[in-house]
Amino acid sequence: MDSAHLFNAPSVAYLLLPNSPSLWSAYDLGAFGQTLMLAATSIGIDSIPAAEFVQYPQDLHDILDVDNNYIFGIGIGLGYKKDNALINDFRSKRMNNSDFLTIKY
Repeated sequence: MDSAHLFNAPSVAYLLLPNSPSLWSAYDLGAFGQTLMLAATSIGIDSIPAAEFVQYPQDLHDILDVDNNYIFGIGIGLGYKKDNALINDFRSKRMNNSDFLTIKY
């Protein structure tokens, strides 16, 4: 399973939050993460956000020497995809937009 090996990502960007984040901080972190992935894509680097990267936060604090005043929000794997890797063929089923989205003009 690729997630057990951190998706074989050669690099991981860890996005941190203050120890007691507000909901707005979580929103900001998500928006920043999305922008980071778009920027990576623009220079030919693939990315994958995954909770798997932050599954053991105390280990990350110890290994990366991160102050306990911060928590790990998400990890984003960065690298170059292999076209023949099974994970790159996965397509989740999606709901129709009209089942959950209403836009009124």
